[in-house]
Amino acid sequence: MFSFIKYLVIGLLVLIGVVCGAGLLAPKSFLVTRSVEVGQSPGRIYEVVRHVRAQDEFGVWARMDPDMAVTETGTDGEIGYVRHWRSEIVGNGSQEIVGLIPGERVDFLLTFNEPFASTADSWFQLDPLPDGGTRISWGLEGQVPYPFNAFLLVFDPAELMGDDLGRGLDLLRETLSVAD
Repeated sequence: MFSFIKYLVIGLLVLIGVVCGAGLLAPKSFLVTRSVEVGQSPGRIYEVVRHVRAQDEFGVWARMDPDMAVTETGTDGEIGYVRHWRSEIVGNGSQEIVGLIPGERVDFLLTFNEPFASTADSWFQLDPLPDGGTRISWGLEGQVPYPFNAFLLVFDPAELMGDDLGRGLDLLRETLSVAD
Protein backbone atom coordinates (compact mmCIF):
# COMPACT_ATOMS: atom_id res chain seq x y z
CA MET A 1 0.00 0.00 0.00
CA PHE A 2 2.84 2.40 0.88
CA SER A 3 4.39 1.75 -2.51
CA PHE A 4 1.14 2.77 -4.29
CA ILE A 5 0.93 6.03 -2.33
CA LYS A 6 4.60 6.77 -3.03
CA TYR A 7 4.08 6.33 -6.79
CA LEU A 8 0.89 8.37 -6.66
CA VAL A 9 2.69 11.26 -4.93
CA ILE A 10 5.62 11.04 -7.36
CA GLY A 11 3.18 10.99 -10.31
CA LEU A 12 1.38 14.07 -9.00
CA LEU A 13 4.66 15.92 -8.48
CA VAL A 14 5.77 15.06 -12.02
CA LEU A 15 2.42 16.26 -13.40
CA ILE A 16 2.68 19.53 -11.46
CA GLY A 17 6.26 19.94 -12.73
CA VAL A 18 5.20 19.37 -16.33
CA VAL A 19 2.34 21.91 -16.06
CA CYS A 20 4.62 24.48 -14.40
CA GLY A 21 7.34 23.91 -16.99
CA ALA A 22 4.86 24.21 -19.84
CA GLY A 23 3.55 27.42 -18.28
CA LEU A 24 7.01 28.95 -18.60
CA LEU A 25 6.92 28.30 -22.37
CA ALA A 26 3.26 28.98 -23.11
CA PRO A 27 1.80 32.35 -24.11
CA LYS A 28 0.25 34.32 -21.26
CA SER A 29 -2.42 36.02 -23.33
CA PHE A 30 -4.91 35.29 -26.09
CA LEU A 31 -6.56 37.28 -28.85
CA VAL A 32 -9.57 36.11 -30.84
CA THR A 33 -11.22 38.15 -33.61
CA ARG A 34 -13.77 37.39 -36.27
CA SER A 35 -15.20 39.68 -38.96
CA VAL A 36 -18.16 39.85 -41.29
CA GLU A 37 -19.21 42.33 -43.96
CA VAL A 38 -22.72 43.75 -44.09
CA GLY A 39 -24.51 46.17 -46.39
CA GLN A 40 -25.40 48.77 -43.74
CA SER A 41 -23.50 51.88 -42.68
CA PRO A 42 -21.28 51.90 -39.59
CA GLY A 43 -23.62 54.40 -37.91
CA ARG A 44 -26.61 52.10 -38.32
CA ILE A 45 -24.71 49.10 -36.95
CA TYR A 46 -23.25 51.12 -34.09
CA GLU A 47 -26.76 51.89 -32.86
CA VAL A 48 -27.34 48.14 -32.52
CA VAL A 49 -24.02 46.86 -31.12
CA ARG A 50 -23.58 49.59 -28.50
CA HIS A 51 -26.57 48.12 -26.65
CA VAL A 52 -25.60 45.06 -24.63
CA ARG A 53 -29.23 43.88 -24.57
CA ALA A 54 -29.10 43.60 -28.38
CA GLN A 55 -26.65 40.74 -27.94
CA ASP A 56 -29.60 38.63 -26.77
CA GLU A 57 -30.61 38.60 -30.45
CA PHE A 58 -27.27 37.56 -31.90
CA GLY A 59 -24.90 36.46 -29.12
CA VAL A 60 -24.68 32.69 -28.86
CA TRP A 61 -24.20 32.65 -25.09
CA ALA A 62 -27.64 34.06 -24.28
CA ARG A 63 -29.14 31.48 -26.63
CA MET A 64 -27.37 28.67 -24.75
CA ASP A 65 -29.41 29.41 -21.62
CA PRO A 66 -32.75 31.15 -22.13
CA ASP A 67 -33.30 30.91 -18.34
CA MET A 68 -30.18 32.94 -17.57
CA ALA A 69 -30.78 35.40 -14.70
CA VAL A 70 -29.81 38.95 -15.67
CA THR A 71 -29.52 42.18 -13.65
CA GLU A 72 -28.45 45.59 -14.94
CA THR A 73 -27.06 48.86 -13.64
CA GLY A 74 -26.82 52.08 -15.60
CA THR A 75 -28.23 52.95 -19.01
CA ASP A 76 -27.72 50.42 -21.79
CA GLY A 77 -25.71 51.88 -24.65
CA GLU A 78 -23.76 54.27 -22.40
CA ILE A 79 -20.36 54.01 -20.73
CA GLY A 80 -20.73 52.52 -17.26
CA TYR A 81 -23.67 50.25 -18.08
CA VAL A 82 -23.13 46.80 -16.54
CA ARG A 83 -25.08 43.64 -17.24
CA HIS A 84 -24.60 40.77 -14.79
CA TRP A 85 -25.56 37.22 -15.70
CA ARG A 86 -25.98 34.06 -13.66
CA SER A 87 -26.34 30.74 -15.42
CA GLU A 88 -25.84 27.08 -14.65
CA ILE A 89 -24.82 26.58 -18.29
CA VAL A 90 -22.57 29.56 -19.18
CA GLY A 91 -21.40 30.55 -15.70
CA ASN A 92 -21.60 33.86 -13.87
CA GLY A 93 -20.13 37.22 -14.74
CA SER A 94 -20.69 40.70 -16.07
CA GLN A 95 -20.20 42.84 -19.16
CA GLU A 96 -19.52 46.56 -18.77
CA ILE A 97 -19.44 49.19 -21.51
CA VAL A 98 -16.08 50.94 -21.02
CA GLY A 99 -15.61 52.82 -24.29
CA LEU A 100 -17.68 54.26 -27.11
CA ILE A 101 -16.54 55.91 -30.33
CA PRO A 102 -19.78 56.73 -32.17
CA GLY A 103 -20.03 54.95 -35.51
CA GLU A 104 -16.66 53.22 -35.01
CA ARG A 105 -16.16 51.15 -31.88
CA VAL A 106 -17.67 49.77 -28.68
CA ASP A 107 -15.40 48.44 -25.89
CA PHE A 108 -16.43 46.12 -23.06
CA LEU A 109 -14.85 44.68 -19.94
CA LEU A 110 -15.92 41.10 -19.35
CA THR A 111 -15.62 39.74 -15.83
CA PHE A 112 -16.08 36.02 -15.32
CA ASN A 113 -16.73 34.75 -11.80
CA GLU A 114 -17.61 31.12 -12.54
CA PRO A 115 -16.64 28.57 -13.69
CA PHE A 116 -13.30 30.39 -13.12
CA ALA A 117 -12.36 33.95 -12.22
CA SER A 118 -10.88 36.07 -15.01
CA THR A 119 -11.36 39.23 -17.04
CA ALA A 120 -11.14 39.95 -20.73
CA ASP A 121 -11.50 42.92 -23.06
CA SER A 122 -14.03 42.66 -25.85
CA TRP A 123 -15.01 45.03 -28.63
CA PHE A 124 -16.88 45.68 -31.83
CA GLN A 125 -14.88 47.55 -34.46
CA LEU A 126 -16.84 49.02 -37.39
CA ASP A 127 -14.84 49.78 -40.53
CA PRO A 128 -16.55 51.43 -43.51
CA LEU A 129 -16.25 49.74 -46.89
CA PRO A 130 -16.04 51.57 -50.25
CA ASP A 131 -19.50 50.30 -51.26
CA GLY A 132 -21.16 51.92 -48.21
CA GLY A 133 -21.22 48.71 -46.21
CA THR A 134 -19.30 47.87 -43.05
CA ARG A 135 -16.79 45.29 -41.88
CA ILE A 136 -17.80 44.35 -38.32
CA SER A 137 -15.02 42.84 -36.23
CA TRP A 138 -15.78 41.25 -32.87
CA GLY A 139 -12.76 40.69 -30.66
CA LEU A 140 -11.85 39.18 -27.32
CA GLU A 141 -8.50 39.52 -25.59
CA GLY A 142 -7.36 38.35 -22.18
CA GLN A 143 -4.55 37.23 -19.94
CA VAL A 144 -4.11 33.73 -18.52
CA PRO A 145 -2.03 33.66 -15.33
CA TYR A 146 0.86 31.26 -14.80
CA PRO A 147 0.73 28.22 -14.53
CA PHE A 148 -2.79 28.01 -16.00
CA ASN A 149 -1.46 29.48 -19.25
CA ALA A 150 0.01 26.01 -19.93
CA PHE A 151 -3.48 25.01 -21.05
CA LEU A 152 -3.13 27.46 -23.97
CA LEU A 153 -0.77 24.87 -25.46
CA VAL A 154 -3.64 22.37 -25.55
CA PHE A 155 -6.79 24.48 -25.87
CA ASP A 156 -6.74 27.14 -28.57
CA PRO A 157 -8.98 30.08 -27.56
CA ALA A 158 -9.28 31.11 -31.23
CA GLU A 159 -10.79 27.73 -31.98
CA LEU A 160 -12.94 27.52 -28.84
CA MET A 161 -14.32 31.07 -28.84
CA GLY A 162 -13.78 32.00 -32.47
CA ASP A 163 -16.62 29.77 -33.59
CA ASP A 164 -18.96 31.50 -31.11
CA LEU A 165 -17.91 34.95 -32.29
CA GLY A 166 -18.33 33.90 -35.92
CA ARG A 167 -21.80 32.44 -35.32
CA GLY A 168 -22.74 35.58 -33.41
CA LEU A 169 -21.65 37.78 -36.32
CA ASP A 170 -23.66 35.67 -38.75
CA LEU A 171 -26.71 36.08 -36.48
CA LEU A 172 -26.03 39.82 -36.25
CA ARG A 173 -25.95 40.04 -40.05
CA GLU A 174 -29.33 38.23 -40.18
CA THR A 175 -30.74 40.52 -37.46
CA LEU A 176 -29.62 43.61 -39.35
CA SER A 177 -31.07 42.39 -42.66
CA VAL A 178 -34.44 41.59 -41.03
CA ALA A 179 -34.56 45.07 -39.45
CA ASP A 180 -34.22 46.75 -42.88
